Amino acid sequence: MDNLSYYDLLEVPKDFTLKELKASYKRLAKIHHPDITNDCPISEEKFKLISTAYQILLCPIKKQEYDREQSGSFFSEFSFSMNDLYSNTASDIFNDSFNKHKENLEIIDLNISFKESFFGSKKNISFFKTIYCSSCDATGSKDKKLRSCPKCNGRGKNSVKSGFLEAEVDCEFCGGNGTIHLIKCDTCDGTKKIKSKESIEINIPKGISDGDKLKITIDDLNTFYLKLHIENDSDFIKQDENLFKQIDLPLTKAILGTHIDLALFDDTINVEIPKNTKHKDLIIIKDKGFPSINSNSSYGNIVLEINIIYPILNEENLELLYKLDLNLNKS
Repeated sequence: MDNLSYYDLLEVPKDFTLKELKASYKRLAKIHHPDITNDCPISEEKFKLISTAYQILLCPIKKQEYDREQSGSFFSEFSFSMNDLYSNTASDIFNDSFNKHKENLEIIDLNISFKESFFGSKKNISFFKTIYCSSCDATGSKDKKLRSCPKCNGRGKNSVKSGFLEAEVDCEFCGGNGTIHLIKCDTCDGTKKIKSKESIEINIPKGISDGDKLKITIDDLNTFYLKLHIENDSDFIKQDENLFKQIDLPLTKAILGTHIDLALFDDTINVEIPKNTKHKDLIIIKDKGFPSINSNSSYGNIVLEINIIYPILNEENLELLYKLDLNLNKS
């Protein structure tokens, strides 16, 4: 069966009329249809072959290519109508031409910790990498052969007019390639490319913020955005490059002054609390905040808001406070 030509499969002469072709196809399709033959494998295969042959011989362009190739079996799902070749208006083509090249890259989401965003990190991510199809040698064609586009005659461009405007735009039939395939590659479905799951290590720079996107370019086929989602920290609130934290401080320490140890990830900062610190006062620790993504040496500030904790006094302590109050308010 594989050695039969499309004419033999459809039982028509090479100079068939359209009426003869349709009648023969209808008759043979009815004989070999899976519903009629109870899914007989041989008949099902014959049905697929005659359907493919019918599509090729019905189209003048495909038939011409088939005859020129002198081949006995072109199995193709490549289908179009003559209207598809010439139906676009000039205005449609102008609009498509200037809008088709807008960047539309895939976005991959990645969750990282607050600490990883502070210091930077390396993360392994999985993605589907686009590679050229080896089955068809990246032609998109099952037989690894490309034919000259019948609409642009292989130029990849067509001249279009819209009012007084005239321009050359990519041929919408071949996508500007100047070539087409008659038989789509089974592996890549004619796209010339396939997807392969890969893993790659990405450097996350320090100072990255929640919602930031990193543009990752692997090669000429693979560019995507990595969108960062940063977990909230339990101690600090980030605003731009500054870190805010509320510090609970006993009243006596606020009045007398003290030193506290402030933990910042793996580091400890000794902070001086001056005498007579008031409730809601701000203590600023310069250049110890969040790193700037634009500079390796620039950091924001840490801003501490003092929250004074008032003690619950017993009778003895209240007596002492009364005496203190008298001394402080002597006229």
